[in-house]
Amino acid sequence: MDPEIIVCIVGIFAIVGYICYKEYVEYSKNSTMRQNAHEINDLYKTMINEKNKDTINELPTNQMIQHHLEMYMLYHDGIEDKYDLNGQKIKGVHPNPTQAMYHIQKAIDLGYTKGHILVGKLYQFGIHDFPIDLEKAKECYKYIVDNQLEYADNAVYNLQLIA
Repeated sequence: MDPEIIVCIVGIFAIVGYICYKEYVEYSKNSTMRQNAHEINDLYKTMINEKNKDTINELPTNQMIQHHLEMYMLYHDGIEDKYDLNGQKIKGVHPNPTQAMYHIQKAIDLGYTKGHILVGKLYQFGIHDFPIDLEKAKECYKYIVDNQLEYADNAVYNLQLIA
């Protein structure tokens, strides 16, 4: 066989191999994204399951605070839609400001003082389906300043922005 033909055939195999490799890498990445999305959705559903609410009260305070902060972030940000390798939509979860506020308030009740500044910012800037309420934001910031809590300088700065 002619050496040029052999080189051409080897080159074609190399190109086909490279294309297959790139497709495999893309498939693996999308598969991992899909799996992560399913895991996050499962975590989200598990954490709001009634059974889990009974066991959460048995945790130490710092773990309970961490749990409520994680729930706050899930409800604050939601989970965005993703697409699998076949272009099928993996439905995410919309933000839920009512539940976000509930969980940050629970964290505050457990002693998480930084939560006051987060509540103030929620009222100051709003989030998905949660209207801005500057009066409530001022109340939160004034509470922080009056009680000389951590982040008082941040509260004063935000009060100046509102005024």
